[in-house]
Amino acid sequence: MSPRRSFDSDPTSAAAPAPSWQRWAVLVVVALALAGAVALYLTGGPTAPSLRELPTYRVTARGVRVDLAPTDPSSSARLRLRAGATSFEVLLRPSEIVPYRVVAYTFVAAEAGEPRAAAVETVVSPDGTVRVTGAVGALADAAELRVVIGAPDVLASERSARDSARTPSSPARGLRVVVVAIERD
Repeated sequence: MSPRRSFDSDPTSAAAPAPSWQRWAVLVVVALALAGAVALYLTGGPTAPSLRELPTYRVTARGVRVDLAPTDPSSSARLRLRAGATSFEVLLRPSEIVPYRVVAYTFVAAEAGEPRAAAVETVVSPDGTVRVTGAVGALADAAELRVVIGAPDVLASERSARDSARTPSSPARGLRVVVVAIERD
């Protein structure tokens, strides 16, 4: 019987050192990964879609005997309801396509009153356009129509939307509150 040889003692089984180019390649990859991590840290990292600022919205109206008064961008839009109007439609179009899903809640508010849920239909399209339709009677005693728009994780409920509708000039990050003043002929 021949003596057993141990692999530990075999000089050919020892690991050969890596060639110098492989060591340099590893160092370069590690350095690039570290530089990327530092860049993300300094820029605050990627922003969740729901916390990005929504684009501005342009307001237009269509419907039976309903006009949208022309306004400058700094003032709120005005929905002028003519006598005898029975229904209305307000479209809120983003200045650019919103790249993630948004939801919208519509409220009405009296001159100095608390916003309340409006008895209207609010539909959001995939590009972020919001369409509000309803009977003129749903706007009775209302001075403003307020539409709160945001990602579903920011606008988790009607209650959170109502909180933003209370202070339309300073909505939470990632939300947009569009105010449409209601005027009657």
